[in-house]
Amino acid sequence: MDLEEEALNYNKGKDEAFKAKITDKCEDMENLVISNLHPCYERKMIEQRIREVYLWANYCAELHGVK
Repeated sequence: MDLEEEALNYNKGKDEAFKAKITDKCEDMENLVISNLHPCYERKMIEQRIREVYLWANYCAELHGVK
């Protein structure tokens, strides 16, 4: 394996780890909200914002990469 391939594999591993972590965190947050708040307009808005965080984080990771 040459140096370029090794660097790409390393970055790919960081990207996958980030995506897995952001997925887990967003799922945990959504489950917390659903478990503790009554169904209402505000809860629906929270759930929507959590999905937005997930989508923006993945978009940003794809566009700029992960540190």
